[in-house]
Amino acid sequence: MKKDLSLSTLRQTMLKKVIEKAGKRTWLIINSTIKGKRGKKLCNLQKFRTAHGYAIGHCFVFAQLICEDDTQHIVAVKP
Repeated sequence: MKKDLSLSTLRQTMLKKVIEKAGKRTWLIINSTIKGKRGKKLCNLQKFRTAHGYAIGHCFVFAQLICEDDTQHIVAVKP
């Protein structure tokens, strides 16, 4: 069974995790690249596969939340 990885589902899941961490020290790292595709940096104007087909865009923007208990969560993704 495939996981639902749509942006709205990711947003809801990460928001729930962030609320659970309320009151703890966290670090928010915002980056405009994801090096997940075989170690290659995603460049400008690439074709991205999203839950709603393909989109032409620049690079992915994500925010990574690192909590004091060393858990990490991606809290925003935008193609």
